[in-house]
Amino acid sequence: MFKRIRTKMTGVFLAVTLIPTIIAAFLVILQTESALTDDACKLLCGVSENVKDDLERFVSERMSDVHALARGVALAGGNASKISEAINSFYESGIYDDVTVVNADGNVVASIKYKYVGEWASNNWFVQAREGQDVISDVYFLFGEPVISFFSPVVMDDKVVAVVTAQMSMKYIWDIVDAVKVGESGFVYLIDKNGRIISHPDKQMIFNRAYIEHPSDDHGFLTQDGLLCGYSAMFNGSWIVVAAQPEDEALAILFSLKRSIAATLSIISLFSAIGVFLLARGITKPITELTSGIESVAAGDLSWKVDVRSEDELGTLAASFNKMTEELMRARAEIERYARALEEKVEERTRDLRRAYEELKRLDEAKTRFISIAAHELRTPLTVIMGYMDVLKGADGEAVMIKAMKNAAKRLADAIDHIVLLTMLELEEYELTKEELALADMVKETYERFRDLAEKKNQKISFELEDAKVKADREAMMRIIYNLLSNAVKFTPDGGLIKISVKECDDTVLLMVADTGIGIPDDEKERIFMPFHQMEYPLTRSHGGLGLGLPTVRRLVELHGGKIWVEDNPKGGSIFFVEIPKSK
Repeated sequence: MFKRIRTKMTGVFLAVTLIPTIIAAFLVILQTESALTDDACKLLCGVSENVKDDLERFVSERMSDVHALARGVALAGGNASKISEAINSFYESGIYDDVTVVNADGNVVASIKYKYVGEWASNNWFVQAREGQDVISDVYFLFGEPVISFFSPVVMDDKVVAVVTAQMSMKYIWDIVDAVKVGESGFVYLIDKNGRIISHPDKQMIFNRAYIEHPSDDHGFLTQDGLLCGYSAMFNGSWIVVAAQPEDEALAILFSLKRSIAATLSIISLFSAIGVFLLARGITKPITELTSGIESVAAGDLSWKVDVRSEDELGTLAASFNKMTEELMRARAEIERYARALEEKVEERTRDLRRAYEELKRLDEAKTRFISIAAHELRTPLTVIMGYMDVLKGADGEAVMIKAMKNAAKRLADAIDHIVLLTMLELEEYELTKEELALADMVKETYERFRDLAEKKNQKISFELEDAKVKADREAMMRIIYNLLSNAVKFTPDGGLIKISVKECDDTVLLMVADTGIGIPDDEKERIFMPFHQMEYPLTRSHGGLGLGLPTVRRLVELHGGKIWVEDNPKGGSIFFVEIPKSK
């Protein structure tokens, strides 16, 4: 323990003495580095600006030469011999590799050497010159040599009748660039607008990608791959002149300064550590007994007392420590009493919750049994009643009453079927028998059961059915379609519109039933899928039903791994969506 305290004290004293010195040295290095870097970058930017000026002057002179030749060709008129004499005289200057005169239609009129093979009319540089501009081409290869071309229009009577083009080897550009030296190992290179190197001391780098991305500014500096670079743009950014120098060479003075400061700090740190260690050793020696007491208390012995006979800060610390152990003993006893009481309350509450859960489970089972028994007991007399009504159908005088009684009995039987089915679904006793089904055929088959009612209400029903197949239980799918069509016909007023569609998606088949009926408020869109829920009040509602159709449909859809939801129809009414996994 002592050694750790001694180490901390040594560290603190060293930090207090050395950190200001280190910070000061660091700030000096930062300021020096910033100043040296700025100076080096300004120097490189100046070099790039000077090279740029030399290149612009040289290229502008060459462009002026070609422009003067174009005026000479114009003065020659259509005289072929005078044109040839003019371009031969121009060629003898020795700078240009070839000189060619091309008429406005793209046909060669005169040439020194190569008779350029190709469609001049589709050459972009030629087209620009034909429009009256002096044009300098990009760098390209001609017979294995990198060249640039100068294009100048031949104007007669305010009309461009031909274009003069002269090819010049890039070696003249290289001579200007390579003549510039930057320190011992720095260099200057050019990149074009496509980011390719077009001039470099190492000619194997020509047409490789540049060290730097094509900058957006006209001039500036940056650091890239250990190089300090100053750059300047020329020809509206078509060429970038880059002056580069290795960072360690440009900042050699800084690196030397860093090494000197590091050596000085090391010596100061060594002597400071020795002195501080000796001081800390003398201070920490009286803490031995207090350290032993702390370790004993940490092991759980709160009865341990520190015996330090001194009236200084260490004596005060020992008295405080002894008082702390007494308070800890009282606090521990209080916490143990509280923990026992809390544990008893938790056990009691757990027993109450267990009894409540068991009671709720018993009531739920009783509800399910009641529904099952009630459905069975109601279905048996209904079967008898409907059977006797079939026997009485022959009596003409009672036919209307018999029909009304039979319809009422059928509605009651359907309600019982819904209750039984919903009960089976909640008990997870409904078993699916899946087969491959054509959903469109099932929609058509189900619609036939509602055709008469829809026609009686003058409802217009349209279909948009794709040939999509699902893997599903036939009875369950028929019940899903039946309920959705039944609701659409029931809740759509006379003369309304109903649209039924089946669409094949990536992994699912989407069934949509849209109506122009009464619509569903937003706060009801989720509750309509709850059992026995109706939007209308039971005593005033105009539509029948127990509110079991949609809850049953949702459970059947989810049992197939699908989902169902409802949205507002922009034309009024609602759209029900059912998504079922596609048959694979």
